[in-house]
Amino acid sequence: MIHIKINEQLKKQGKTIYWLSKECKCNYANLKKLAANNTDSIKFSLLEIICEVLKCDLSDVMEIIKDNEEKVKE
Repeated sequence: MIHIKINEQLKKQGKTIYWLSKECKCNYANLKKLAANNTDSIKFSLLEIICEVLKCDLSDVMEIIKDNEEKVKE
């Protein structure tokens, strides 16, 4: 499972999803769904823009959680 960590990164930086949507010039509702892990796909170009705007690496906004790790977190 891929876990999106955009909210965590925004919190660290004191920013909001709304701010990120304006900076990335992307749809707020879609970005909010992505940040809430309620999507099945994402364009690489959007990931690149998010990382550029947040000045972070891809690993700062997403991670892979293996099945056994997911059960431990629940």
